[in-house]
Amino acid sequence: MSRIAFASRVMACAAGIVLLAVCGGPAVAEDDSREIGLEFDVSRSAPELNAAFRPQQGWIGGDGAQSVDLGNGSTLWLFGDTWVGALKDGRRTKARIVHNSAAVQCRADGPCDFVIRENDKGKPVDLISPLDGRGWFWFQAGTMLNGRLYLFMSQVGDAVDPKRPDHSPLGQWLAIVENPLDDPRDWCIEQVKVPFSLYTRRRDLTFGSGVVIEGKYLYVYGIDDASRLQSQDRHLVLARVPLDRVAEMSEWRFLSRGRWTRDFFRPDKIADYMAGDISIAHMPGLNRYLMVYTDCDVSNRIVARTAPSPRGPWSNIEILHTCRDAAADSKLFCYAGKAHPTLSSDGELVLSYLTSSIDTWQVATDARLYWPTFVTVGVRDAHPPESVGEVAKVVPATNGAAAE
Repeated sequence: MSRIAFASRVMACAAGIVLLAVCGGPAVAEDDSREIGLEFDVSRSAPELNAAFRPQQGWIGGDGAQSVDLGNGSTLWLFGDTWVGALKDGRRTKARIVHNSAAVQCRADGPCDFVIRENDKGKPVDLISPLDGRGWFWFQAGTMLNGRLYLFMSQVGDAVDPKRPDHSPLGQWLAIVENPLDDPRDWCIEQVKVPFSLYTRRRDLTFGSGVVIEGKYLYVYGIDDASRLQSQDRHLVLARVPLDRVAEMSEWRFLSRGRWTRDFFRPDKIADYMAGDISIAHMPGLNRYLMVYTDCDVSNRIVARTAPSPRGPWSNIEILHTCRDAAADSKLFCYAGKAHPTLSSDGELVLSYLTSSIDTWQVATDARLYWPTFVTVGVRDAHPPESVGEVAKVVPATNGAAAE
């Protein structure tokens, strides 16, 4: 999503929080019966990872920062709008923006090989462009499946609707990469149109924000977004498709009224107060599905929710990290919070987020902005199996009162 789009999200989010505060209500839904079930330590900076994502030339910043396990110990990084150029005296120089790029990290503690495609004139261009020639792609979630990479992409173009001053959505696509372990510039890609999207002045409905595999199905998460009408009206929805039929759109089914149906227009809203940019993954050591995102799309809070299965029920949120980067400047904002399981362990979760500005010139002249910033947070099960059935310790009674 563009910086202008996020600027509008900042205003909408702020308005929603103010309204909730005036009404005496919380910014998130409260339900004590839906505890997250995890305990988190105070977050810490990850200087080694941050250093790996600060090259001095070529790729010099990108947003999104979606990670995909390539299955060979490597991590594929997918970025949206990307600066290409060089850094000099803390500024981006001779720089231009492409709409998507990638990087490959061969081990969790290793350097990244950033990938920028060039045209026949040596100019940077998008790594993947729409075959129909319309607009550009922003990467969403991806997964490896039977040796192929399945990558969801949002197709957008220049603004034509005054109610969408930043860009106009054109559709959703699925890229199927036959040779994902090769250099991304050499990928053999099939582009398949995903017809399950809706864009109106009242509502956007899309699928591809997150994916997980369970059993014989790929579960594809989407966002049902009516936030232009009400700032917090953004919900998580869910589709599934057999693992061997992912590209066959007739095989997709949508969770609607508690059943798997062909009806994608009326999906069940399985989580509320959502962001459009999320990460979802199964954490085997914690025996949970973990969803991480920036609260309200744009804020200083990176939050988590858990669920026992892909369809939920999803817990209330827990704050993982509070970003301080934007506190001193009203033009700055934090967004794109995600977790990265390939870099994480059972006891430590790796998170990233970005800090940008509504002023593009400020991003160009301040090279501290527009990089994935990494932090780690310790995580553990609040109710480990060995604690179940433990005999409670008896506290001696005092002053004649019965022990509780």
